[in-house]
Amino acid sequence: MLKKLNIAIISQVISLIVVLMTVDLLLYLHPIAFIVIWVCTTLIILYVGMVCLNVRIVMNYKIILWCIIFYSICLFFLLFFRPSDQSYNTYNLQPFKTIDFYLSGKVRPLVSFYNLFANIGLFVPFGFFISIRKKYFNNSLILLGIFSTFIIFAIETAQFLTKRGSFDIDDIILNLLGILIGSIVFPFISKNIEIV
Repeated sequence: MLKKLNIAIISQVISLIVVLMTVDLLLYLHPIAFIVIWVCTTLIILYVGMVCLNVRIVMNYKIILWCIIFYSICLFFLLFFRPSDQSYNTYNLQPFKTIDFYLSGKVRPLVSFYNLFANIGLFVPFGFFISIRKKYFNNSLILLGIFSTFIIFAIETAQFLTKRGSFDIDDIILNLLGILIGSIVFPFISKNIEIV
């Protein structure tokens, strides 16, 4: 029990350090982004700590479902309630144009990292959740791809139409990559997780 408490304390210390490292983006990010960063960092460190202690993690499916609903609501606020001083009436239909721009060095490295990593990382939990619910997708990568593409395309279109974001084909590519990473990684991390 004491080891588990130590892992929990260490996870909070590291999470606080990670959040403080991102303070430079405070004016650029929605405050909910800091909550997401803190929660994700905490969960990753807790998971690694439990694996190191060789402790099997038991998770209730209903709690996972409520967590993904809460996460989706947070993501909705991140995607649709952005700073009002930015212009969101642009679109990009050329694949890899935006990705290349962020990798070109024309933007501050932290901003580039956030834009690229966030578009991937924010959708990894959906890859996890889809893997948990894989019986609905019959392990079909094609069905998973069609479903995920439709949802992300709808999000990008809604952002553009409501002027809450730009429509960018690269966002769709990065979001799908995040879901794919989540669905590939989950079978490996689930070896230490029991879902009841």
